[in-house]
Amino acid sequence: LPSLPSLPSNALASIDVSSHPYPFASPEASFAVGTGGTTAGSSSPLLKLLPLASSLVTYLSLVSSFDRPRGTLHVPISSLEVGTSAVSGAGLGLYVTESMAEGTELGTYPGVVRRAGSYLRKFEAFPECGSYAWRFTDNEFYLDPTDSLGVVNDACFGGSPDVPLSTLIHENLIGGDGIPTLLARINEPPVGGAGCNVFSREDLEERTVTFYLSRDVVAGEELFMDYGLTYDRTGYAASSAAKAEANVE
Repeated sequence: LPSLPSLPSNALASIDVSSHPYPFASPEASFAVGTGGTTAGSSSPLLKLLPLASSLVTYLSLVSSFDRPRGTLHVPISSLEVGTSAVSGAGLGLYVTESMAEGTELGTYPGVVRRAGSYLRKFEAFPECGSYAWRFTDNEFYLDPTDSLGVVNDACFGGSPDVPLSTLIHENLIGGDGIPTLLARINEPPVGGAGCNVFSREDLEERTVTFYLSRDVVAGEELFMDYGLTYDRTGYAASSAAKAEANVE
């Protein structure tokens, strides 16, 4: 494992926790680092380290809880496959490798739950993450499956740009194999195509989005769904324009 950089003594107390999904009752109490030394007559180095160790454990457990990625597949991972989408300009898409029946529950959308403010700050720096982040209908939270640079990879490991060391800890220490991002590859159907074969259901209380098949699908079929009127489709147009220009040249 990579070595972690040293943590300044005031780093834990300076963390802005307002961007987390569920604010802490008392951030000051949670992250306070003891600086007052030990009790009278005690000079044990171990006792002097206890307040810092306690704060570090609290910090790690909060980071692992609030910055963790969500999302599960409810079908075998081998039944889904990423490939070039039939939608012009959409890049990669998601295909089924076996036939499935209408109503099959594919799983829940992958990503880290972020407050709108936190996500929008990331979007300003890395607009490409907007093609994959799921905005909940109450506009208060997003599910973001992208990495620290706004890129969607095969797995989401979690972490928050608003919390020191959070991304590094999740990607290198506690993230494991990460959460598969397959469901984030589902595109909207092409014009004149067979239409959608996937629909979603949000749970605003649990902050999950579950995907289901809206009809029977056969092996080799690409999955499509309607992302609604507010979905940003500028990436499709930009990619299509670039391809057209390349063909002309």
